[in-house]
Amino acid sequence: MKIINLTKKFAGKKVLSGINMTLEKGKIYGLVGNNGVGKTTLLRCLCGLLKYNSGEIIFDDDDSQIHIGALIENPGLFNDMTAFDNLMAKAKSIGCHYRDEDVNELLSFVGLSDTGKKKVGKFSMGMKQRLGIALALVGEPEIILLDEPTNSLDPEGIMEIRQLILKIHAERGVTVIISSHMLDELAKYATDIFIMKRGKIIKEISIEELLSESASMTLD
Repeated sequence: MKIINLTKKFAGKKVLSGINMTLEKGKIYGLVGNNGVGKTTLLRCLCGLLKYNSGEIIFDDDDSQIHIGALIENPGLFNDMTAFDNLMAKAKSIGCHYRDEDVNELLSFVGLSDTGKKKVGKFSMGMKQRLGIALALVGEPEIILLDEPTNSLDPEGIMEIRQLILKIHAERGVTVIISSHMLDELAKYATDIFIMKRGKIIKEISIEELLSESASMTLD
């Protein structure tokens, strides 16, 4: 994916200002910045939830064949349904023919195979986030966008999401874009980092460069 001069305005005010990014297949990209810099808006534009005012999003292949999965802000879950039924509903809504075994395989992949008939409303925050990521994986997307997936989780929940993202990368070869304000957390698994400030990408850095510069780097 290549993003060229992407701009988004709300009420005449630029929230995204000339975003330029080039994303390679199979990498984990961290989109880092303080709250309010435009991270969520950018992810919404990339997955089609928002129309941008100007610029281009270009795919290497025919863009009609690119499937993007997303978990933006809170997962959209039916709390009175099981995890299985949530995944089956998502599959049907996007026209995927999922068999019971396909759904069970995905539940096992994200560590929710033992939830049975438990309603999602009874899930912990970490379980809901893992189910949200499973929903993003329905249809085997080439790219998934995760907006603050570890927000409000305890240390154990953060570790579980980190391990799941690494598992997605290793076993499914999916390109992952993760937004966060926690640079130290993303440095544990991202391959590349985009640092965002006031609606702009101010720096792109590999994880190797990040680790060598970490002593002097801030988001301010």
